[in-house]
Amino acid sequence: MKFIFIPFLFLTFFVHAQDQTPEITLTVSDKNFNSSSYQVITQEEIQNSQSGHLADLLFQKTNLNISQSTYEPTSIFIRGGDSSHILFLLDGVPLYDPSTIQKTTDLSLIQLSAIKKIEIIKGSQSVLYGGQALIAVVKIFTDFTPQKDIQIKALTNGYWRSLSAFKSMHINESQNAVIGAAILNGHNQSPLKNSDAVYSTQDYQMQLSHLYDAESFNLVSKLQLEKQKQNIPNINDLTSKPVDTDSYQTEQEYRKMQLLLRSNQNIDFSLSYSENSRQYDIDQAQNFNGYAIHDKYKGQLTSMRVDAQVLQNKVIEIKSGAAFENEGFKYIDKDIEKNNEKSNFEGVYLKSEYFVNGESSLETGFRLDFEKSKYLETTYQLGLNFNQYVKYEFATGFKNGSLYQKYGSYGNPNLLPELARTQALTWQSLKNAQTQQSITLFQTEFKNLIDTDKSTQRYININKAKSTGIEYQMSFKDFLSLSWTYQEPIDQDTHQWLNKRSLFASYIEFKHQYHKFMNSLSYKYVSSSDVKYFESSANKVTRLPAYSVVRLSSDYEYNQSSKVFLSVDNILNEKYQTNYEYYNQGIGFIAGLVFKL
Repeated sequence: MKFIFIPFLFLTFFVHAQDQTPEITLTVSDKNFNSSSYQVITQEEIQNSQSGHLADLLFQKTNLNISQSTYEPTSIFIRGGDSSHILFLLDGVPLYDPSTIQKTTDLSLIQLSAIKKIEIIKGSQSVLYGGQALIAVVKIFTDFTPQKDIQIKALTNGYWRSLSAFKSMHINESQNAVIGAAILNGHNQSPLKNSDAVYSTQDYQMQLSHLYDAESFNLVSKLQLEKQKQNIPNINDLTSKPVDTDSYQTEQEYRKMQLLLRSNQNIDFSLSYSENSRQYDIDQAQNFNGYAIHDKYKGQLTSMRVDAQVLQNKVIEIKSGAAFENEGFKYIDKDIEKNNEKSNFEGVYLKSEYFVNGESSLETGFRLDFEKSKYLETTYQLGLNFNQYVKYEFATGFKNGSLYQKYGSYGNPNLLPELARTQALTWQSLKNAQTQQSITLFQTEFKNLIDTDKSTQRYININKAKSTGIEYQMSFKDFLSLSWTYQEPIDQDTHQWLNKRSLFASYIEFKHQYHKFMNSLSYKYVSSSDVKYFESSANKVTRLPAYSVVRLSSDYEYNQSSKVFLSVDNILNEKYQTNYEYYNQGIGFIAGLVFKL
């Protein structure tokens, strides 16, 4: 890979900054029902990661299996579940596009400059968050700590250049604000093995946030805007393999407004509205498959939620809440509207924690969910915490099929909701402040998982599937981090591996501080399960080969206002597949700087 460093035109913002005020923590009013697989990525780790977006950060800092394809830029797999079973929350508010196949979000669209913390909680969280949280929740928290400096980050990897800047400011005694912007311009490499083709990409983002901190409540308002233009590879309809082309274009626009009210009376309220649009264009003469594509997908999501602390004393805590979501999905083919569907979801939950003594507790919870005011499903949670070292968890979860899966081109309106039963037994060490470690045995049983019938291309339900495994995490000071997962995700009817789920994934990182240099060396290994694909009217099964990714990076803090960094990604120069025929093209160099004005 060639290495080019391109000068940047810096963006600047002028604001009046005063002395810092105490940090404001924004969160939905709940207590994490989590296992040893609970992981926190701190603000320092985010800023030192040299990542351009969230997908890259999660790949670097966790043992999660992340793959790519033309229409799903980032797919994540956890405990036998996929991206459609993982809910992303931005300051407690759902973050997904209802027009996508699996109600997911493109993680490459999420910049990291103004993020304070990321929490990953594995296991069903349906009681608190409803259907999208079937297998895990990823919580993203915004930073409202006022800073006198404007932070600017610029980096290049030889193909694309990224520039981001953000400023958190103190307006007066009761108001803080954040302004941020990001620009990405360049090319993505072709996913085809040994291909020299590149695909242009342009991405523009802006975020405005305001915090009003009164004596009795906090009020947060946000506005996020984004526009992305890309050329993308095509797909051979017969083989499902990517095909190079220079004429397939896609354009995405994203708008999100968000309002959060947190009362000192233990009541939280959130309201958000988002619109997403995606457009795909290629002429018939330029399409490998011989037909023109002029598709437009529009998604709309309105979300409202209230959480309340009903009772709290030394013996028991009780919390309750309700949520409402309205989803909209439109599909327009060559300016003709083919689908215009909407659906409403409502849910109410009750959760309690009984403290046996200072170190043991019992957690219980249940939730009722409705679609268009008709009863849909009941989910449950049970947690037993023994002396803070051993914990057993049982939870059920559900997820309704997306509007795309029900009413799209190959939709099936008779799809049944996906169901899950999760169990986890955890031991964790908390005595030693220098070393923290935990180990979890887990099992997830699925019913009615949604998949594609290869003969008709319609969406169908898989009767039964199960994923059994073990996870381990360990950290030693700020020097060493280690995590690994082994699991067996199997379709119990066919006794085959579930599509694209990893069997084994591990991650290890070493850090070393030498004067003004911070050096890190990380190693990630992923062994994938079988991948199904369609070729010449016959079902085939292949197993993706395992791959290893080694990354070496170094930061040099020149002074308090500036830092430069250089990293070498994929030192072993592996051309590995994260999805069938979607290759990473080998070694890469990333260089950049962080500057404070």
